[in-house]
Amino acid sequence: MKIIIFDPAFIWQGNPENYEYLLPFYYAGPGSSNRASLDQSALDRVHGLFADMEREWLHREKGYELLLKAKLMELLALFYRLLPADMESGELLLLQGTYQRIRPSVEYIGRHYDEPLDLELLAEQSAMSRTYFSSCFKKIMKMGAAEYIEMVRINSACLLLATTDMAVIDVCYACGYANLSSFNAAFKKRTGTTPSRYRLTPLPKPE
Repeated sequence: MKIIIFDPAFIWQGNPENYEYLLPFYYAGPGSSNRASLDQSALDRVHGLFADMEREWLHREKGYELLLKAKLMELLALFYRLLPADMESGELLLLQGTYQRIRPSVEYIGRHYDEPLDLELLAEQSAMSRTYFSSCFKKIMKMGAAEYIEMVRINSACLLLATTDMAVIDVCYACGYANLSSFNAAFKKRTGTTPSRYRLTPLPKPE
């Protein structure tokens, strides 16, 4: 399983035309699904892009940020092609406006996922009530705040396990878990394996 997390602002950068590349994440029209149906050629291309991005992230040579963005844009464009031809961008622009409302909270999670977080604290970051914030967050992120926090923590753990020699217990604490048992349970729930076994998974070798 490969997971990519990025701030939508990385794609927008003030250009309204770039908003549409995020539409596949929000589209909820007839027959919509969160599973992309790709032919073999497109699937091979997607696999190649994932492998290229992983190599760039791991080696971080000069200019890797630009290459990561270029490959991410290509990946999003492939999924964008799967949308109905008559799809309007108005819905996406509305959702983009809502995301801007919860963005302070999303960014706060990104900076403080290693600390205790609760709904009250996150709602305060976006100047919303708990109920309204919870509703907006789930509408935009397609998951509740607690699930999103867990996803960010486990993805951070995966990166540390794959790129450092930190002990599993240290990774546990670095990612915001109070004890090893809760970390192991959350990790296996999201990845299907344990942290120790995940670390043994071979990483792609640079070409």
